Amino acid sequence: MPEKIQDMDIVLAVLGSGHSVELPAIGYSMYPALKPGYKVTVAPFDEMKAVVGNVVICKSDSLVMHRLIKIIIDDSGKPIFTTRGDCRKENDFPWQAGSIVGVAATYKTNGKVYPVKSFLPGNLNYHFNYCLLWIFLMLKKTISGAIESH
Repeated sequence: MPEKIQDMDIVLAVLGSGHSVELPAIGYSMYPALKPGYKVTVAPFDEMKAVVGNVVICKSDSLVMHRLIKIIIDDSGKPIFTTRGDCRKENDFPWQAGSIVGVAATYKTNGKVYPVKSFLPGNLNYHFNYCLLWIFLMLKKTISGAIESH
């Protein structure tokens, strides 16, 4: 389970007031686009400007930073949003209007700022990213083990 943002109420209040906030990328679900430790600038979410391919921040009992992959309108005329981590095998459960609170604009790493790219990965990309993450984590584990044994 990903680590929770401690001051979620403050984050939601800042975004709700129309201001951006900087959040840490936590976990590997958005690997390789966003890696743990990246500082992500999150702007308030505007439903009318929602773009499939954006990385959005959804609220439940924690904040989830995943890519928006589908928007549908339900029978009552309200949007329903589907998200997915870039290296996840399955979509997240659908999010109701109001559950998406922000959109990732930029991220910082090594003192440099980069835009968060908006695109819709093809089905093979999810599997590729999942395999890439597995290789990365195995190498990280192997290297850590080699360093500890010396």
